[in-house]
Amino acid sequence: MSNRPYVAICVPSRGNWCAAMGSSLARLCCFSMVECDIAIPDGQHGSSAPNGRNRLVLAAQQSGAEWIFWVDDDMVFPPEALLRLLAHGKDMVGATYNRRAPPFDTMGKWAATDFTKPGPVGIVPASMIPTGLLLTRTEIFSWIEAPWFYEEHLWDKRSEANPAGVKTEDVVFCERAVAAGIQPYIDFDLTFEVGHIGERIIGCARPEQKLHAAA
Repeated sequence: MSNRPYVAICVPSRGNWCAAMGSSLARLCCFSMVECDIAIPDGQHGSSAPNGRNRLVLAAQQSGAEWIFWVDDDMVFPPEALLRLLAHGKDMVGATYNRRAPPFDTMGKWAATDFTKPGPVGIVPASMIPTGLLLTRTEIFSWIEAPWFYEEHLWDKRSEANPAGVKTEDVVFCERAVAAGIQPYIDFDLTFEVGHIGERIIGCARPEQKLHAAA
């Protein structure tokens, strides 16, 4: 029996992976296999992110993986990211990042932290952490009733920014994990080394026309 961590790398996706993410993942796998055993369950492609995540949990459980490393298909990260998260020995720890669309706010909720101090920040307790680059111990999914991921539509929580009152599957999962006694952590040193691949429409500006007065 190997004493090496056995990690299922799970990539829920609605379609094709971003090329930069694929390159990051290939480098991470090469770097991590020195110290870990790795499985990559079949990608759960489809229009429903919650369904894909739930199927990946089941696949990871069936494989006997001790850990699930969640990676969204639009993230970039250093090759040692997985080993750094494993070294913390926490049930639920990951990086946070900015949204890929305006206003590009940082996702998650965490304990007050002074980022102005020199040196490493370390890991910070959080009450919400996104799932785009997140390490979870597989066992925690036996502590939470399935399905683990689903969206909620809260009509009384509508706002200008969220007109349908949607609570996304990662928020729902985090809230349920915290209610089950699981403490999430954000690794802010890793956070400052990851990127969220955004989408923008780049147009071609019309050149300024000089108007000449009639002679």
